[in-house]
Amino acid sequence: DKAIGEIRFLQRENLRMKDGASTYLQHISMLRYGTFYEKNSDISFSLALLDDNGDGVVISSIATREENRFYGKPVKDGKEANYRLTKEEQEAIALALQEAGKLKRPLSKVEEEALSQRILPINDN
Repeated sequence: DKAIGEIRFLQRENLRMKDGASTYLQHISMLRYGTFYEKNSDISFSLALLDDNGDGVVISSIATREENRFYGKPVKDGKEANYRLTKEEQEAIALALQEAGKLKRPLSKVEEEALSQRILPINDN
């Protein structure tokens, strides 16, 4: 009886964890690039942190010789939510979703090139 109770508890716990897993940040991609003024340098970046629903945040650092600015923007269903996304932010999101098999469109040539030159492949399952 005690063993059966423990098995049932573990089954319920397993289901509870599976139900919540879609909201964990699990699809991550970082895209490095040069800014308009610093084309020869790739010290700027966009970092996409998404859950299994494509919700999360994209964080960007835009660096020049004079200053460095950080931006954080919400992402909903793999798309912009409240704030307009830059091309680089959209590419970072697309790369994270592509690696997870969640992208609902083909990659653009720029995104394919970025994927082949990835600096930070985080989701190596």
